[in-house]
Amino acid sequence: MILAQRASGTLSMTGGLLDVNTLNLSSGTAASGVGTFNLSGGRLVLTNISVGSSAGNGSGTFNFNGGVLQPATNTAALFKQSNLV
Repeated sequence: MILAQRASGTLSMTGGLLDVNTLNLSSGTAASGVGTFNLSGGRLVLTNISVGSSAGNGSGTFNFNGGVLQPATNTAALFKQSNLV
């Protein structure tokens, strides 16, 4: 799931269930691609949270203010930055 690519994107979760493989805050294709995820309720199940898939310098913020953040698998890299050049 990609929140932002060339423009800003924000998702605020206050309840329910969201089950995704990878939460990509920004695909990194442009510096204007800024993604923000606000978790304040509900359950978020995922394998990892990443920022960037190219060298475009996109950025992302994950705000955890409540709810449940549940890794779907055992991982040493729950948070990763993929746009390093």
